[in-house]
Amino acid sequence: MRQALGGGISEEDARPRSRAWLATGGWYLAAAAGLGIVVLLFQEMLLSRAVNQMLRSENMAAQAGAVQVESDRVLDLLVEAESGQRGYLLTGRREFLTSYEAAAAQVPAALQHLSELDAGYVHQHDHVRQLEELAAAKRQELAAAVELSRAGDDAAMATTVGGPGRQLMAELRAVDAALTEELDAEVAIQGEASARALDRAQWVSGTGTVLILGLLITMLGLVRHRGRLEARRAQDARERSRLMDQLAHLATHDALTGLPNRRLLRDRIDQALARSAQDRTLIAVFFIDLDHFKHVNDSRGHAVGDEVLAQLARRLRAQLRGTDTLARVGGDEFVVVCEGLTSAAQADEIAAGLADRLTGGLEVAGQRVPVSFSLGLVVAAHDRICGEAAPRALTAETLLNAADAAMYAAKDAGRAQRRHYDPAEARRRTEREGLAADLGIALAEGQLWVAYQPLVRLVGNEPVGVEALLRWDHPTRGPVSPATFIPVAEESGLIVPIGAFVLRQACAQVVAWNALRQHHGRPPLHASVNVSARQLLAPEFLDLLERTIRDSGLPAELLTLEITESVLLDSVNGAADRIEQIAATGVRLALDDFGTGYSSLSYLRRFPVETIKVDRSFTAGLGHSDADEAIISAVVSLADRLGRRVLVEGIETPDQARHVARLGAHLGQGDLYGRPTVADQLHGMLLIAPPDPRPVLDGAVPAASRA
Repeated sequence: MRQALGGGISEEDARPRSRAWLATGGWYLAAAAGLGIVVLLFQEMLLSRAVNQMLRSENMAAQAGAVQVESDRVLDLLVEAESGQRGYLLTGRREFLTSYEAAAAQVPAALQHLSELDAGYVHQHDHVRQLEELAAAKRQELAAAVELSRAGDDAAMATTVGGPGRQLMAELRAVDAALTEELDAEVAIQGEASARALDRAQWVSGTGTVLILGLLITMLGLVRHRGRLEARRAQDARERSRLMDQLAHLATHDALTGLPNRRLLRDRIDQALARSAQDRTLIAVFFIDLDHFKHVNDSRGHAVGDEVLAQLARRLRAQLRGTDTLARVGGDEFVVVCEGLTSAAQADEIAAGLADRLTGGLEVAGQRVPVSFSLGLVVAAHDRICGEAAPRALTAETLLNAADAAMYAAKDAGRAQRRHYDPAEARRRTEREGLAADLGIALAEGQLWVAYQPLVRLVGNEPVGVEALLRWDHPTRGPVSPATFIPVAEESGLIVPIGAFVLRQACAQVVAWNALRQHHGRPPLHASVNVSARQLLAPEFLDLLERTIRDSGLPAELLTLEITESVLLDSVNGAADRIEQIAATGVRLALDDFGTGYSSLSYLRRFPVETIKVDRSFTAGLGHSDADEAIISAVVSLADRLGRRVLVEGIETPDQARHVARLGAHLGQGDLYGRPTVADQLHGMLLIAPPDPRPVLDGAVPAASRA
């Protein structure tokens, strides 16, 4: 028995050994069972993760596509808004502004949708946030630019829709495309990883160590890829930040000189006004405009012009203090803001220093370019402007407009001048601007009308024509003197459409009168219409003249255009050629106000002038001034030798009529023969009253003076 059990081991010895073996085997069996359970649980976990990984991969692919589509939509809306803004600034057409507003209105909703799509998609990246920052900045920039364009600020267009702005948008698109490509690549890698994980999970039996090692290798690969991706994302974020900084700089600075633009300048002035109120100091604003800069561009090229502006900016900057602001607000316009001043004399010293800095011109590309500028200056405190109490709270626009007005006063004084802002002159300018606005309304609403004054042959007092004179009955001001509103019409350019109105009215009225005079057996009248230099040189004037003659039916020889000597002086702009073209149509010319200007005799020899009109200032002295009588006599003698007629203006008394007739003048005009009046009140004189056969020298008094 002992042999059978243990090979010489006693039964007593075998029993404890058997119990030890059983105990050890039990532990092995338990460990094996536990390991099996762990392996099975691990296998189930791996299978679950693999399935989840595949589902997540597919879900990420779908989300990535949706995010990319919505991202492209946001950028497309921004580009559409920018295109609408650019079109509106360049053309002023309303449809471009409507396009901008429609696109900009859709951006907030599109961003919200994009954020919702992005909520579960690669939470580590900041794709949507970057797009939101881009969109927010772009919306602010576009809105500010449109606001500036509505206020007439052309500088915003140069900085916000110019080439640099468009280039930055293109770069932002490129960065976004690169980021999207990286995210798409990650989705593909995630899918491939999930497939490998599933394969390893299916091969788990008996290979737990190898499986775990393979999974760790896969996980490390994904971690390494994620690190590279995160590094790329950080680089893209930095690039976006750089581009956004550049875009923000472009929105507030001039691209050529790097100086602040009008948008930033207004903010600087508002801050300076706030500090002025705190420390009770003065602020000075200088508005600088280069003289004849267009000639530099036209004669030497825009490259030289740009370099002139850049050098000028550097010179002006070198003259100023670190706390001063220098801005470029237009093509050749700069503004300097100096704060912390204690007196207006300091501002004058700064202005003199700026002028000295530019003395001698600039050296550009081996060429000496002479430079001069007109400067307007305004000195203000927070509640006073040029020593006067401000009518309302001062703003940046108030000071810029004041300095701009002073600059134009400097130009009117002959350019290369400095002028302080004059509140009284500013009020007059405001009055003229208001009058110009009212004048445009008057033309549209029929407040303007034409008065007619007879032109009379001195021998026999026979009316031979009428001069058309413009009148304005303002609804609140009452009758406005032509001496007041004609210069405003010239300055504003309204003289061109107003002159066309007078020409059409005069031609039509004289045609109507001539039809009645023909019925009464009277010779036809001629119409005399004043024409300014601005009208005469307008490109469409010749067509207007020919069309008016044709449409009215008035023969060209019965129309006389009255021009002044200032028109003849403007021959450099083509006035001489235009006068020759007018003469070729058969229309006659009269030289108005002769004797009050240069009175160059070469005009009478050079230009086809038929009638010389002697100004009324010489008529007033007849009988009292031998000099006035001698001047009229000399003009009449000269006209006779040149084959011209003389018409004397301002005849108000029979004695004056006798004097000018005795001196040999041919025609007369003045209140003696009839004041300027509406057409109906001239019917009796022009159509019914027969001519007086007695010459005025025999004491005949015109019918108008007897009435």
